[in-house]
Parts: sequence; structure tokens; C-alpha cells
Amino acid sequence: MRLDENGDPVEYPSLLTQAGTTLKAVAKFAASGCKTVDQDRYERRLEICRGCPLFDATASRCTSCGCLTSVKLRMASESCPHPEGARWGPE
Repeated sequence: MRLDENGDPVEYPSLLTQAGTTLKAVAKFAASGCKTVDQDRYERRLEICRGCPLFDATASRCTSCGCLTSVKLRMASESCPHPEGARWGPE
């Protein structure tokens, strides 16, 4: 298990849950015609993620869904998985 900058364990959803989330994201992405966001939108999304307590900055991953943000943030069809409500949405 990885530790964060404070020495606390970083926990992600189970691998099975992450696999399911990834498959759904890829299906939505394909259905959208593989549309991506422009660089400005990507950077705005990234700034929102960086300010979120669920963002693992060391791994550049979301601990809510386990996704690699470098990929997820580019997909126009994706939205933030924050359990209290999306902080950014699909385009």
C-alpha cells in the first residue's frame, strides 16, 4: 500500500470496481466518437482535481474511482466521480 505525503495509506476502490469503471468510461468515450477536450478545459479540470482531497497528487489518480487523471480528464464524455457530487462534468 502506498502512503501519502503525511504517511497515511492511500486507498483506492477494489481492482474489480476500477475495471468496471474503466470499461464504462471507455464505452462512453467510444459512443461519443472519441471526443476529447481542448487543453484549456483539461487544465481547468486538472486544477479542480488538484484542489480535491480525494486526489492523489503523487500518483496523479483519483481515489474515488481509481482513474488515471491524465486519461480521464481528456475524455469529453467523463465527469468527476466525487461522492458528494461532480465538480466538473461532461462536455
